[in-house]
Amino acid sequence: MFQPVHFGKYYLYERLAVGGMAEIYKAKLYGVDGFEKNMVVKQILTQYARHEEFVQMFVDEAKICVSLSHGNIVPVYELGQIEDIYFIAMDWVDGKNLGELLDAGLDREMPLSVPHALYITSEILAGLDYAHRKTDEHGEALHIVHRDVSPQNVIISFEGEVKIVDFGIARAATKAHATEAGVIKGKFGYMSPEQAQGKEVDGRSDVFATGILLYEMLTLERLFHSDSSVFTLERVKRADIPTPSRTNPKLPPQLDAIVFKALERNSRKRYQSAGEMRKDINKFLFQLEQEASANTVTTYMQGLFSEELVKRKRQGPLPRPLPPAAAVPVAAQAPVDAPSPPASGPAVTAPAGPQDLFGASSVASSAVDIGELETMEESRLDMGVAEEPLDLDFTYGGAAKRAKWLVISLVLAALVLGYVFLRAPISSMFSTMGRVVDESSARLAQKDLGTILVRSQPSGAAVYFGNRKIGSTNMRIRKIDPEIEYELVLTMEGYPPWARKILPSDWRQNKKMEIQIFKDWAADSLH
Repeated sequence: MFQPVHFGKYYLYERLAVGGMAEIYKAKLYGVDGFEKNMVVKQILTQYARHEEFVQMFVDEAKICVSLSHGNIVPVYELGQIEDIYFIAMDWVDGKNLGELLDAGLDREMPLSVPHALYITSEILAGLDYAHRKTDEHGEALHIVHRDVSPQNVIISFEGEVKIVDFGIARAATKAHATEAGVIKGKFGYMSPEQAQGKEVDGRSDVFATGILLYEMLTLERLFHSDSSVFTLERVKRADIPTPSRTNPKLPPQLDAIVFKALERNSRKRYQSAGEMRKDINKFLFQLEQEASANTVTTYMQGLFSEELVKRKRQGPLPRPLPPAAAVPVAAQAPVDAPSPPASGPAVTAPAGPQDLFGASSVASSAVDIGELETMEESRLDMGVAEEPLDLDFTYGGAAKRAKWLVISLVLAALVLGYVFLRAPISSMFSTMGRVVDESSARLAQKDLGTILVRSQPSGAAVYFGNRKIGSTNMRIRKIDPEIEYELVLTMEGYPPWARKILPSDWRQNKKMEIQIFKDWAADSLH
């Protein structure tokens, strides 16, 4: 259970999310005479801090973001390091991400209107256009490309502001670490065709992703999503776009042309800049009778999330904490395996059903039980795993820890109820529940875990496991929970992506708990 803690000059009081490489906290920055400011602190997970590439990605994100100052981009204030924990401090935006907004609209039968969809799109494009045109102090273009424009990375505040977040995989000329050819980064369902093929991208790739968001806001349906990552990638590469006004007959047919131009498969036929697309969006928006502005979005947001806002008002402000006796690293006080449920912020799990279409879907960097990675070659492969294995605690041992925290919570609840209503002997209850905790943890810890050997010809293919890039072939994936279904995807520039489901039944016939996979693209090309 996460407990509020001082972290340097920041007071972390709520864990918002645990992602693939970082934890995100809501924080307070306090000053003299009652000064306080809401912040977000993003910490790189300790198991990644030993790996130079992950640290460099983190530093790259901060360097890109700190250079950006625009009303539609969440500002970053600080990149720092406290006791080997790297962190980024950024502004807190009080609102919801676009996916949460769309899902809430469907659930409450208050869907986003066409004018509001166009207004939000225009604001996204304004921020992207600024980032794409950004230059350094010498006037040289930085060539910044976000590469992950998706519902989770667009925040709509309760004041009607639209903000872009998370430049974690953005590309810029100033980045110390460049993405290798053929490596795909981003959420599969919100990529451009050229990005899905692992090719070099520019600002037009972000334009395509914004076109996907516009299509989904107008039709309230996912455009490229499928049950399989490889099928999603194939649909993106084909870029077969249904006519929006046929999917949603209430749409003005004139919008089809804007959507189709934004989603052109050939980037040369697409809008050549975010500013060009924004110009067409605004021209159409101003012709509508219904107004769309920050004020009208505020009214919509406050009506859509009225219950939450009323509940928040009743809770009152956060009490100001006492000054810290000493800074305590967050990683030392609570395991990553047992986060408190996120109250807001980007979701990190797959959608639970058809009503959760946008808010938590296709998160490429979700915290999946993927086990420990180990290379099979002496030469350095992707992410430096040959120099030192990644010691990820996404194992069944982690599941035992989660169960333990859950049981402890139930113990406390049972104690309170037993004392208040039954006056049950507390010592006896402690003894019984203690045995339950120990026995449950022991059973989980004794679970036989699996290993997958992944090879390809040619080697060097990007390996995605659990919808997340974990390395490149040839490699070994260890400590895999055999009772969970996974999807393994291999991508290689110049070859079609390949995928396979890893099912619990695959392990039952294998006494060694080891699965060997070999993908031979070279042989396929001979047929």
